[in-house]
Amino acid sequence: MVDAYGRAGLVINTKKPEVLQQLSTLNASLHNFHVGNTELAEVDQFTYLGSVLNNSHDLTDDIQRRVRLASAAFGRLSRRVFLNKNLSIKPKVAIYNAVCISRLLYGCKAWVLYRRHAKMLERFHISFLQRILGLRWWNKVPHAEIRRRAESPTLEATVAGRQLRWIGHVIMQRRRRAEFKPIDSKHWPKTEPSGDADAMTVLPAWTPSWSEQRRSSAPAGTL
Repeated sequence: MVDAYGRAGLVINTKKPEVLQQLSTLNASLHNFHVGNTELAEVDQFTYLGSVLNNSHDLTDDIQRRVRLASAAFGRLSRRVFLNKNLSIKPKVAIYNAVCISRLLYGCKAWVLYRRHAKMLERFHISFLQRILGLRWWNKVPHAEIRRRAESPTLEATVAGRQLRWIGHVIMQRRRRAEFKPIDSKHWPKTEPSGDADAMTVLPAWTPSWSEQRRSSAPAGTL
């Protein structure tokens, strides 16, 4: 890389680049990265394209940052929108979804949520829906009723829906696209019942020719 940049007359600023190593196994060894004779600084986490990456592959830091950003956005609009008694609930929730939820769930298509992450998101969601609806904790309104009044699903369901839509878009892309490769393995064909328990057809979107394939004609071990 240094040689390629040098041929173009460019010089790498060694003070800015940082190295984050995400090991695939616990026994994997760390590496030192150099630009010329200068060793690059190694960090445990940094923000890349709006998402927090860390060396433990954990989403907690990223979700906490997302919650802070969404809370700040809610606070800026609280007096004029969310606590404005001249506005009805429906436009308040619409603005909340457009401004706060969009910041909270940025990049959620690539998330792998655990139960603790879903609880963090839902705790934020319910607390701000309560403020929009003018409720307090002593009103003891169940979470399901709060979501019903606001006509808002759980954030876990919202994340799942966005991930499924993204996968659908990827499947419909041409197979040479890079986004398709992680789910395009020949060892993971998707099947659906074709009316006979012994005959399964591969979903057309998962075959190069969009043709049906019977279980009997599929290679051994692929179904």
